[in-house]
Amino acid sequence: MAKKGRYLTKVVDFENPKEVEKAKKIVNRRVKVILKDKPKYEEIASKRSEDIWDIFKLIPQIKKSMKSTSKKIVKSWIRSSIIELDRASLLFENKDYGGSIHHLQMAIEKGIKSYGLQMGILGEDDMKKISHNPMRFFVTLLEQPWIQSAVRSFGVNKDIQTELGKLRNLSTINEKNLKMILDLDKDIPAFLNLRNVVKKAVEEGLSDDETRSILEQIEIGSNMKSVYIMWTEFAVFYMFIGLFTSVFHQATSYPDEFRKLGIKYSDLNLIKNFKPIIELMKNNLTCLEKNV
Repeated sequence: MAKKGRYLTKVVDFENPKEVEKAKKIVNRRVKVILKDKPKYEEIASKRSEDIWDIFKLIPQIKKSMKSTSKKIVKSWIRSSIIELDRASLLFENKDYGGSIHHLQMAIEKGIKSYGLQMGILGEDDMKKISHNPMRFFVTLLEQPWIQSAVRSFGVNKDIQTELGKLRNLSTINEKNLKMILDLDKDIPAFLNLRNVVKKAVEEGLSDDETRSILEQIEIGSNMKSVYIMWTEFAVFYMFIGLFTSVFHQATSYPDEFRKLGIKYSDLNLIKNFKPIIELMKNNLTCLEKNV
């Protein structure tokens, strides 16, 4: 077996009961070593040993489904997204709100695609399939065969097929769901506040001595806070703001499409909170770029 069981999934035959039992013992032993003298985590691990094993078994499924993209390509998409943010900021300062929203939408689209490349969910050849609607990435994510198993292992009470149906509906903007999507604008301040609450909780949760010691042992300690916050922002913020801005892809380009929305740019919470949104996204993408 590989040192510390780190590459265990490469050599375990999950169809062989003897190998599985042996691998379980190695994983449990390694977990006990990591959690020794950490009562808070020892208690959790003792109660959820089977869940830990179920999560471990997902690793080969995830690896098998991942697409390989070079760091250079991933970084080029991240850099392109950051450039769109700079363009959005410049247009916003000149009160060209339609143009600023257009480039924000492009930044979110490219940012989500950057995460997709980094996660191995997407390859560059998938970009046209995602097109200009970021929701199609989240549909692709939920279609991964290992997702349902992961949801069960983490104890999340969600039916993936139901959630997929909702996302597929939202990924095709029509009159039926347009009003509902536009109504999300009123929730933008709440989502920005939620991000701050989550950031504070993550910082506090990863700061106690037990947690810091565990992170150091599994060699992800020094920048774990920023990485965790980065991925949390992606999960909490990108889907929400990407869904909202997706309605503007056509509307900011064509006057007749904009008239259908029946709104004024200056009335939008998106515009009223434009600067903190740009700052959040730029910091997030810069962190992603450093960790590619």
